[in-house]
Amino acid sequence: MGPLNKDKDSKVTEAQSNPVTLSVVSPVYGASSILYELVSKLHNVIQKISTSYEIILVEDRHTDNSWEIIKELCKNDKRIKGIRLSKNSGQHNAILAGLRGSNGDYIVIIDCDLQEDTEYIHSLFHKMQQGYDAVLTKRKSRSFNWIRNGLTKLYYAILTFLTYDEFSFYNVGGLSMINRKVANAMLSHNVKNWVFLQVLTRVGFEKTFIEIAHRKRISGKSSYSFGKLYSHAINIILSYSNRLLHFSIGMGIFFIFCASIWILYLISIYFKGNPPNGYTSIMVTLLLCTGIILISVGVAGLYIGKIFDQTKDIPHYFIDEELNF
Repeated sequence: MGPLNKDKDSKVTEAQSNPVTLSVVSPVYGASSILYELVSKLHNVIQKISTSYEIILVEDRHTDNSWEIIKELCKNDKRIKGIRLSKNSGQHNAILAGLRGSNGDYIVIIDCDLQEDTEYIHSLFHKMQQGYDAVLTKRKSRSFNWIRNGLTKLYYAILTFLTYDEFSFYNVGGLSMINRKVANAMLSHNVKNWVFLQVLTRVGFEKTFIEIAHRKRISGKSSYSFGKLYSHAINIILSYSNRLLHFSIGMGIFFIFCASIWILYLISIYFKGNPPNGYTSIMVTLLLCTGIILISVGVAGLYIGKIFDQTKDIPHYFIDEELNF
């Protein structure tokens, strides 16, 4: 597809002079083949909602020519803004960079792969007018085979259980809309491992869902390999939950309980006059000490985890270049 031409029917000067009412943030990674189409579709949809908007494309340092295309798009239309990170920092840090650069009263978050139709932005905006602070999307089904769907469902079930989340992220889409109040609250959430949905569930406010269709990827493939998904899950669990530490304490209590039962059993065979030599003292000591150690490590871990959360002050990302800001 060739370079995107300016839309003659849109009022560019008006959009630049009026306060921005709608921002679209899209993290870009390996999307050079669909960037023109993405921006064209966004223009067509957003212009029906507001003439005052901005499209923020955050390039997460892929090796393709996505950034060159973004520079061309920004040159042709000042409503398009570009951010290039200094290194690959991950999808959610790219979203964070886009949120920090946004000015809109409403902010749309959308993946660059076009697996979720941009036309749903109308439905998101309509739902927001009913008084909600955030509207998320839920896929009716995933366009994967049954094996991957099953593994994905199990993955999110475990993740939801370990992080105390208010709802399962299974089938939650990458397309969503939040208002400025929610965006400001999310930006004040200074956790090191900043994850959009995790932070959104923790800042509260009124949220709802709309159902959407999940389409097959137009080109390319997902950058989330099994290893990346595993690492992503571990980072979320350790950053947003202390449930694993509670499991450690629970295991300690379980071992003490088992040790108590075993002590009673060993005492009974001792008084029957036929205990194994040294067996009683060794087993009691091992089980009791194991339980105490696990409880101690768990309790210490809870405090260390809290201290560690407060001392993490490394920037989430560094910006190499900005356009039209």
